[in-house]
Amino acid sequence: MHPRKSLEVKRQWVTLRCFCLFVMLSSLLGPLWARGQDRVANLVRNGGFEGGSGPDGKGGGVPEWLPYGQGYDIDRRFMHGGEQCIRCDSTDTSSLHGAMQTIELNQQSPVPIVVVGWSRADSVEGNNPADYAIYVDLTYNDGTPLWGQVAAFSAGTHDWEREQLVIYPEKPVKSLTLYMLFRYHRGTVWFDDVSLYLLRGPHIFDGQLLDVPTRPQTAAPWQTLTSEDRSLSLTFDARGTLAAVRVRGRKMNGAAVGGFLLRDVGNDGPLIPLEGRFTPRQAGGVNFNGVVSALHVVFSIALYPKGNGIGVDGTLIDKTGQDRALSLYLTVPFAGSDLVWGEDIQRAFPVEADEEYENQVQISVGTTGGLSRYPFACVAGRAGGFMMAEDIQWPAVFRIFYNAPHHLLVIGWDVALTGKSQVWPTHTARVRCELFSLPPLPVEQVGGRELALTTMPFREAAMQFYRANALFYPEQHKPYGIWMPFTAPESVEGWPDFGFAFHEGDNSIKQDNAAGILCFRYIEPSSYWMPMADNLPRTYEEAMSLIQARAKEAMPPRPLDALHDPTPQEWARAVLNSGVQDSNGRFYVQFSKVPWNDGALFILNPSPGLPATPEQPTKASLSYTVEGADRLFGAENTQKNGRLDGIYLDSLESWADTCDYRLSDLQACPYPLTFDSGFRKPCVPQWYWVHDFTRFISADLHNRGRLLMANSTPERFCIFAPLLDVMGSEVNWLYEGRFFPDSDALLCYRRTLCYQKPFLMLMDTNFDRFDHSMVEQYFQRCLFYDLFPSMFSADASTHPYWETPKWYNRDRDLFKRYIPLFQQLSAAGWQPLTWAIADNPSLRIERYGDRFFTISNTTARPQDGSVYVFIARVPSLAGARKAVERLAQKEIPLQNQNGALLFPIALGPHATEVVELR
Repeated sequence: MHPRKSLEVKRQWVTLRCFCLFVMLSSLLGPLWARGQDRVANLVRNGGFEGGSGPDGKGGGVPEWLPYGQGYDIDRRFMHGGEQCIRCDSTDTSSLHGAMQTIELNQQSPVPIVVVGWSRADSVEGNNPADYAIYVDLTYNDGTPLWGQVAAFSAGTHDWEREQLVIYPEKPVKSLTLYMLFRYHRGTVWFDDVSLYLLRGPHIFDGQLLDVPTRPQTAAPWQTLTSEDRSLSLTFDARGTLAAVRVRGRKMNGAAVGGFLLRDVGNDGPLIPLEGRFTPRQAGGVNFNGVVSALHVVFSIALYPKGNGIGVDGTLIDKTGQDRALSLYLTVPFAGSDLVWGEDIQRAFPVEADEEYENQVQISVGTTGGLSRYPFACVAGRAGGFMMAEDIQWPAVFRIFYNAPHHLLVIGWDVALTGKSQVWPTHTARVRCELFSLPPLPVEQVGGRELALTTMPFREAAMQFYRANALFYPEQHKPYGIWMPFTAPESVEGWPDFGFAFHEGDNSIKQDNAAGILCFRYIEPSSYWMPMADNLPRTYEEAMSLIQARAKEAMPPRPLDALHDPTPQEWARAVLNSGVQDSNGRFYVQFSKVPWNDGALFILNPSPGLPATPEQPTKASLSYTVEGADRLFGAENTQKNGRLDGIYLDSLESWADTCDYRLSDLQACPYPLTFDSGFRKPCVPQWYWVHDFTRFISADLHNRGRLLMANSTPERFCIFAPLLDVMGSEVNWLYEGRFFPDSDALLCYRRTLCYQKPFLMLMDTNFDRFDHSMVEQYFQRCLFYDLFPSMFSADASTHPYWETPKWYNRDRDLFKRYIPLFQQLSAAGWQPLTWAIADNPSLRIERYGDRFFTISNTTARPQDGSVYVFIARVPSLAGARKAVERLAQKEIPLQNQNGALLFPIALGPHATEVVELR
């Protein structure tokens, strides 16, 4: 049913993202690193697998490299460099092979780590791409681990492929273990030329060893663009150099300059400044046009006032007629000695001179394999701040980062220019963003001393983003409730005690209507789970033979507006018509035995733009059409079965890293194409297709006054949240018998991307071991960010919590105590601008409405302190006379001290309290 964690590439990385880190896949080609060898030291010992006297009988034999599992053999026929490499042969999908090496780093401060390696493959097959990969486990200086950092190589047969992994650790790293991994796959692979470097200094740009070009001296005439509220202005010189950035009239860039840069990634080219000419834009602003002769690329970039910001809309056109992999950057100079980088609503980092700052996630496409986690980013100091925001109308591979050595806030896009696109214009790409000023970093008087509210610039940026996208982020003040998966809520004993509000399922519509519970019809956007008989081999050939046979079978006529579940014959034809394909033209198929299926899993393209008929269906035509929705939500079906409130999309971000190379799909893509990280080929990542499907359903449902709910988002991708009304994720916070929650960085990501929309949690675990005390810890952790907690099943399918009275009756008191508080907070509405601070840094604060504050102890020890709320920033609190701890049900002292409301707080380990000011 839900996210299939054992089947997803890098799923463990997502759920264990307990630290602020960024992991990237392949980004740099050999010549680039060769140019940088004199600037960086390879910390891998014997990265070329040279020497040794032959196999040692234990799977090893190469100096410095221990065997992993059954180890490796030495090969002197297919080296990438030097005189030999290592080879792993596997005849089944259960064996473990590879080489491993532990490297001591003993970092004094966190420094980015890059690992590079080469591999070739022959007839490689397996379920999880992450099992044929560069794989790293780290240990921080404080002993905490960071496991499973992965850069996957391609399966199938291919020559030497280069992959890269970059890790941006939150804490200093003591050591790491590096694996060249080949497990649970069959076939033969070779590994060679492995490197590990530390990244920092002036030669780093976008996580790569790239030199920022020196621009010629600025020259008149000048072109200045100013936002409508005059809070931001940008001044360009005649060639296109961004020479001045002013925030509220104050020049903020010092001597630094910026502008647009273009890079030919496919040919490992350098950064090239765009030079052109400015002409007036009829709708306001200017057009910046020109030709990059060295790359045979034409560019046209519109810059124009847009509300209190400046809009940027750029187009690139290739003139060679070839497939191109390019990166376009907009670099905005912004300098200051007191700048902070906003990581998220809870973390901000002082900018250091030789660092690059970003908050990114790992994907399978683009130059670096990195994607900005948030759709915006910012830096700020006491003189003012600056933010960039990606356009959220369509998906794009983009990164926003601050490059301190060159004083540049940068947004970069990775695009493919190709003749393979058709719906999107051929050989063309388009990118869009907005630029905004931010208020100065606020400093308040607290207890006779000045304290900088360092997370406020990011919070201000979030509010600016919501305002700029108000259509997708309306203010909402509703007392939401919890998520019920499948089971009819009314079948639970004493069901009103639990606060059910959202029912994933349409099996009790009339009862849900009467109970005031919203109900949703279930759809999986990307998958077809095909059962296979026990005696059939789990091979690609056998799975495709079944598909081909069933596709030829006769099937009863089924109009596109039918409501019943698809038949096996329809599914088979949908696989052939809309199954995504790898670069060798093979359909993506995995094999598994899970509670809901024993057989094959096909990944399909759910785009509604693919042609479909009743006889030749696609994934989209089997899942959702306008005609089908007319019947589903129409008066006849509503009168007969009850009012269905919307659609539920399961596993929204699952299999997102699958890359589709199918020519007919590339032709049908409605978005600018990108390219894969390994070979730089044009492709469509699965999350593009899922966005296309989600956008279509969202628009249709909202036109009908219905809602769209989705599971497993936001986890890595920010692009879906604007389209959704209700979001959620399934989690398992029980690890080796201990309570092991998602990281605070992930929890606040969910809150920020949802804004005031509800976010729901389902716990998938062993509820005998996840006892009453752990359930309360779960509720406490969720309460801080008002993420509604609920339960499901240990295997996301069978023996559900809500059909087991001994479990829900055990925890009934917790639901009755906590869920009304969650509902009060959601009715008040989350406010990113807390305008409150604790004098103890171990205490964190969020605000809901004007009156409610959640305070959380982030440590494993009791903590106490004082909370200051600044009345000038929240003037409606000027009349507050008392403070009440809602969980403890007691009044606490409230003082007005020099314009700040002050109250004490004492919390147990990892505890949360709700304080209401009255």
